[in-house]
Amino acid sequence: MKYLFFDLETTGFSHTSDKVIEIAAAVYDEDLGEIIDTFQTFINPGVTISEKITEITSITNEMVKNAPTEQRGFELFDKFVKNYSPDVLAGHNIKSFDIKWLDVRNDRFNTNINTNITLVDTLEMVRATAKKGLLVGYNFTTKTGRPSFTLQNLMKYFELGEQNHRAIDDVLNNVVVFKKLTDLEKNDTSLGF
Repeated sequence: MKYLFFDLETTGFSHTSDKVIEIAAAVYDEDLGEIIDTFQTFINPGVTISEKITEITSITNEMVKNAPTEQRGFELFDKFVKNYSPDVLAGHNIKSFDIKWLDVRNDRFNTNINTNITLVDTLEMVRATAKKGLLVGYNFTTKTGRPSFTLQNLMKYFELGEQNHRAIDDVLNNVVVFKKLTDLEKNDTSLGF
């Protein structure tokens, strides 16, 4: 089974009025247990990237000035996705964020990335894993004391380093987090915990 993990970096939170500034994806072949290809492109949003977004993503206006337009970026992404015909779209918090952006761009740019296939959201996975008590020693919380399952915290928990909010790095790390969560669900002791 082929999973297409993907992530978008954007100029804000509105999937209708803000712009995408980076698209990244990794095709994970479950049968092989490895990533078989990756995709990454910056996108020139046609607007100035705010200092706050640059601070979060480390993506600067200089980095995107010669990048393809949002339409061209999504056409390239569409071609990449079609090349692999994934069985699953996957990512961290994709059901609440990335899929909405993708659906709007499919309509806007007449691309046809199928979002009606199986979706695997690692945010949902980790919440379910935590409810079963499988995240032994997980102590990352929000300011209000609720568990915080950000990709950054999961990377720390699984000792994968720091998150830098670049889409390609987030995608590659998300594949590892997915594999770790899957191993926990299978009660695999190879994690070393």
